[in-house]
Amino acid sequence: PQAAGAKAAMPPGKQAPAPKAKPRRKPAATPAPEAKPATRAAAAGIPAGAAAAATPSRAATAVTPAPRPPVRPSGPARRRDAGPELRPVDRELVQGWLAANPDWSSPGRPASLVEGQPLPAGVARRPLPPGLAVLLPYFPGHRYAAVGPDLVLYVTETEVVASLLPGALAR
Repeated sequence: PQAAGAKAAMPPGKQAPAPKAKPRRKPAATPAPEAKPATRAAAAGIPAGAAAAATPSRAATAVTPAPRPPVRPSGPARRRDAGPELRPVDRELVQGWLAANPDWSSPGRPASLVEGQPLPAGVARRPLPPGLAVLLPYFPGHRYAAVGPDLVLYVTETEVVASLLPGALAR
């Protein structure tokens, strides 16, 4: 009895047949690339002079759009990487929440706030109610506050106004 996986012994005087080698294929001869015509007219067999006379130039057939007035951003110019910014849709969210919660009122009087400047000392500010704060976008490292009728987004550490929606909390 032979163990599993062991090869059968060859009788004496006989050799095991040599493994057959795979024949190598010769690479197929690739034809030389043909020169492509420079234009569609040349591909169609039309002489160059005749093609130019038969088809109008692109400049002659192109339709020029009406000039657009320059787009001017409203308010101060802001860069894309300037940081978080409150949008007009946020004002609509706040107004909807205020309509559903008539008992809430903003604190104090209006204050002169400027984006990029710290909140003035002694200004009455109040954190937004949680129900309103969850409707607004979350910006890590920032907080919302109500300062008079204005909605303010400020940097937590420095209290610098990052964005401002004037009058968003007014009824």
